[in-house]
Amino acid sequence: MSLDYISVFQLHANEDFATLKSLCDQFYSEASTQPFNDENIAFVMWARGVKGFLDTYPKRLSELEITIPPQEMKEIFQAYGVIALRRLKNRELTLYCGNGPLHSCAMDHDYEAREKRAHQHQGSDTVDFDLWMNPTVVMKWPPNDRSLSYFGKARYELVRGEDMSAVDFRWPLQSTLHIVRQILQPNGRCSGNTFTMILHKPGSDEAADKKLGRICEVATTCGLIAEVGPRKERIVTQNINARDNDVTFQLIAEPTVDRQMSSDAT
Repeated sequence: MSLDYISVFQLHANEDFATLKSLCDQFYSEASTQPFNDENIAFVMWARGVKGFLDTYPKRLSELEITIPPQEMKEIFQAYGVIALRRLKNRELTLYCGNGPLHSCAMDHDYEAREKRAHQHQGSDTVDFDLWMNPTVVMKWPPNDRSLSYFGKARYELVRGEDMSAVDFRWPLQSTLHIVRQILQPNGRCSGNTFTMILHKPGSDEAADKKLGRICEVATTCGLIAEVGPRKERIVTQNINARDNDVTFQLIAEPTVDRQMSSDAT
């Protein structure tokens, strides 16, 4: 029998959130000591900010929504290297946001009640590197193979970013696209990419068009179909930042591709 929310919260409160504090110390200490390069610098600074906020405001841990008991949380971390606050249970996944966030260390911003309601993301699992965003699971995106395996057999109808992208040219493009394909169910969609915001009318930016062409080319080798439209009405990306004249972009998982493709395929 699973414990209810109040019982789980009490288990954490009884130990003064010692397990969660310990896991955060391990997770963010490792992240903050990574090499300062284009791929890691944002996460290094981000990790230091999250850890600093925890050291300053430890009592705010009680504001997080936690439904996983301390011992199970510890076992998940040991197995997958992620901090699971709640269980994966939805058919949609939102990257880089939480369900009713408390504070953004990246923006140094406390969320007011109105903002929390706007970022509830009901019906969606959430992934964020920032514990204080109150995500379903705290992890780095794109994940390594160990963290990716935490998703298990979970397959999503929709994977979308919150002002950020599931795919970025700072990361290895092909392996990232394989990760996207692996967590999408057949015909599932990945939308809300940064391309929606940076690629305006086709041909207006030659460098951007080259990037778009490259991602479309690589996507086909990863079991994904890339779709581009000249206006947001053509493809519903559910990206609130899309403007009428923006290029819309999404990835669709081919229905016949093996779901078990490795994320490190070349």
